[in-house]
Amino acid sequence: MSDGLPVELKAVLDVLRETGVVHALIGGWAVVAWGVVRASEDVDVLIELPTSRRKALLAALSRAFDAEWRQGEPGDPVPGLIRAQPKSGGLPVDLLPARSNADIAALDRAKSVAVGALRIPIVTPEDLIAMKLEAGGGQDYEDVRRLLRVIADDLDQSQLKASCDARRVSDRLASLTKS
Repeated sequence: MSDGLPVELKAVLDVLRETGVVHALIGGWAVVAWGVVRASEDVDVLIELPTSRRKALLAALSRAFDAEWRQGEPGDPVPGLIRAQPKSGGLPVDLLPARSNADIAALDRAKSVAVGALRIPIVTPEDLIAMKLEAGGGQDYEDVRRLLRVIADDLDQSQLKASCDARRVSDRLASLTKS
């Protein structure tokens, strides 16, 4: 851990900054960043990466990681993912490509958050909730429940609605907030 973050994340963030790839923390570590205590077995980062720049990013990552691009099979929930596995062992970092207008908008709205001496772009809680509802797994729903409990008073309700509408998950949010 470095400044409360996995050292693997810091190394990947350095590469993303160096290569000029637009990015923001998502997934379990973003949930942690917004105040929910939980464990995660990997680090997820949303990236905007044109195909023409993939090779350069993989080359830059390969200095410290075994980095591979996973094209994905039919039905794969995350085709085009780049997995960066530290050569020395540790948490894998998954770089997930922005695939929709909602993803691009989430990257545009990401907040730069100070974590120790680092500043890290993290998707807003509103976008994170919508992304988790879209993913739809058991842990994702639990993350949403916890986020709603921890930061409910700080949420921008109109942005939360817009983010959920953009991902077509407003009904899922409504079912969670009624229970």
